[in-house]
Amino acid sequence: MSEERKANPYAPPAAPLREVRTWETGSAARGLLLGFLCDMGTSIVGIAILIAAMYALLSASGAPEEAIFDSMGMDDPTSVFSISAMVIEGLGAMLGGWVCARVARHSEYRLAAILAALIVAAGFAFGGDFDTPTSKLIDTVVVGLSTMLGTWLAVRRTRRERAG
Repeated sequence: MSEERKANPYAPPAAPLREVRTWETGSAARGLLLGFLCDMGTSIVGIAILIAAMYALLSASGAPEEAIFDSMGMDDPTSVFSISAMVIEGLGAMLGGWVCARVARHSEYRLAAILAALIVAAGFAFGGDFDTPTSKLIDTVVVGLSTMLGTWLAVRRTRRERAG
């Protein structure tokens, strides 16, 4: 025991104290809006780049324009185009879930479920005529799981930051 503790047993221990950071929560509406915009922007730009790249690759072979769009197989969920589009949509949903969770900083998984429902509803509303029930089901699962994955990554990072 130190000399000071022997003299006064009720004195607090001499421990170095650090400043306690308080974490403010953000706006749920802002998190949903920014997450939705990140997802939609990423998906639209990514799929536009995918279409341009596939068009350039297929037109380089000298195929007519109608044959190019038919060979992309937009209505076949197992085509290279559809699988690539699902990957891009999944990455966009993951980014949207991450942004939503980092901005809101509360009720992250509830907000991620709402965000995933909004993204799926927008996909159904703006989806083309070539969407089949199978591709809609696959898209719903990919978007839901990707949004939750992005949210999980954001929550994990936020907890690490709060732990110091």
